[in-house]
Amino acid sequence: APWPAIGADAERARGAVLEHLAGHAEGAVRARLLCAAAELAERLGEQERALALYDAAHAADAKDVVALRALARAALAARQLTRLDELLRKEAALALQPRERALVWTRIAAVALARGDDEAAAHAAGEAASLAPGARVPALLLARFHARAGRDREAAALLHRIAEAWPDAAARADLATDAARRYARADDP
Repeated sequence: APWPAIGADAERARGAVLEHLAGHAEGAVRARLLCAAAELAERLGEQERALALYDAAHAADAKDVVALRALARAALAARQLTRLDELLRKEAALALQPRERALVWTRIAAVALARGDDEAAAHAAGEAASLAPGARVPALLLARFHARAGRDREAAALLHRIAEAWPDAAARADLATDAARRYARADDP
């Protein structure tokens, strides 16, 4: 049976206990306790308090992925794209599995694109594509940047590779057609 629902006062008391314990801990343990307190604050609708606790958790352990991701969510919600980029890059530098790191680099590419920085977006998409060669989204982003830069042959090669692996026949046909057009454009003097 699930735990019985407890009231807001009890949740606040749990948060206070977690913060007290965090005051006597260091490093990763302190960060985890502060993250737990921050999650309670979020559930209570105390967003500013939660953000301060996540900041403290990140200060206690810069490698705490829960704190980093919570801070990134807050930066995204506030449309603080520079801060979001900084936090995502910190996450990408952590010891993540290659596929997970590729997802982070894909998000970095999307943020760079939203900031209007095509060069940074292309670099991030390239990082993501190199970490997860079969992933379609980073390859599509990279193809888009090649096309925007007038590198139709490179864009076409990526689109062709993506089309071959795409599971849906209609999408495969659209991608192959786009690749063929770009190959033709690249060969046109």
